[in-house]
Amino acid sequence: MWRLIPDLLTVTLSGMALMVSAYILFFAVMGIRLKRRVASELTGDVTYRVLILVPAHNEGVGITACIRSINDLQYPPHLVRLVVIADNCSDDTSEIAKECGAEVWSRNDITQRGKGYALAWAFNKAQSVSYDLALIVDADSVVNRDCVTNMVMRYDALRKCGIDAVALQARYEFENADVKQQSFNTLTRLSKAAENRFTYLPRTSMKLVNLLQGNGFALSYTALQRVPFVAGSIVEDAEYAIDLALGGVPVAYVDDAVVVSRMTSSMRDAGPQRIRWASGMIKLMVHSIPRLISGAIRKRDWKLAEGAIMLLCTSRMILVYITACAYMLLLLHHDGTLGGISFGTLVLSTLFQGCYLWCVLKRSSDEQISGATIMGIPLYWGFLWCIQLWASVGFGRKEWKRTVR
Repeated sequence: MWRLIPDLLTVTLSGMALMVSAYILFFAVMGIRLKRRVASELTGDVTYRVLILVPAHNEGVGITACIRSINDLQYPPHLVRLVVIADNCSDDTSEIAKECGAEVWSRNDITQRGKGYALAWAFNKAQSVSYDLALIVDADSVVNRDCVTNMVMRYDALRKCGIDAVALQARYEFENADVKQQSFNTLTRLSKAAENRFTYLPRTSMKLVNLLQGNGFALSYTALQRVPFVAGSIVEDAEYAIDLALGGVPVAYVDDAVVVSRMTSSMRDAGPQRIRWASGMIKLMVHSIPRLISGAIRKRDWKLAEGAIMLLCTSRMILVYITACAYMLLLLHHDGTLGGISFGTLVLSTLFQGCYLWCVLKRSSDEQISGATIMGIPLYWGFLWCIQLWASVGFGRKEWKRTVR
């Protein structure tokens, strides 16, 4: 009996690897098959008021480009109110923002540091402001000229379907800059492109639970009234998205509204941010997966249960860990029928993972992939493995630092 335990564990892990691989590949294929929206012009009389919030902590160096892109929007200026949230700033962020024509709300609270607290404070302050949509744009980002127009069009379409409480997520991209470690940055951009096309696009089409990306997301006034923003964790965007799902507020992806952010220039600069995000996501999984499953049972809503699976699969490295453990166990215990089943299951799982990798490299974006980029994949995976390892032992869960770009 005891001899069967390693074989049963191998079968279980290989089965999990196959199911997760098929799950991820399914959404990739769906994303490829779906037609991406083409930007349109706004028609009719527009009356939607948009409050644009730009959280900024010591962003005096780069905030000018962000504000200029917002000032250049193809949307009626009298319907836009731009506010920079100068959060615990010790530089000239406020002065520069005012010179560029932005309104500035200054916040100083060293006991509650971080973007989530800044946004919660700003939304509370904005209760006296008249708006229909509140759009969040990071200070190190720029928006395309029709970003707000396309957000408003999607919001208008949803309202006509009877959905007033809604969150919208723009296509969040990284700029293609001339930086160090080009293969690392190319793979980072491809990863973000795959997240947009293979997760947000098909999940919105299927009306499933979606997360927010923290940059380029908009919340309707009604959504904020139904589910107040109180997220203060390191991953405040994902935390609030779970609150929205449990509150019955959908998150819709708007592919033709684009926000582009500056990139970190190297693995060394990206490391602290990635560890912080991975640590926050691990903590969020522990707290939110039971909430989603409980909500699914209570409300008899299978989409909440599927949302728990989605949250668990947010990091593709979990799939790599499961697959690697299954292969190691198979090498140690490979005899008998169960060993054959495990081997066949793992081969199929590996094939699915290879197909997904091909989708990321060839179909997630129009970017040309060089041989150096392909050669850099093992190093990139090693970097992600180290990030997950450090995050899993608790590093980065409490400390907040500004990301160097």
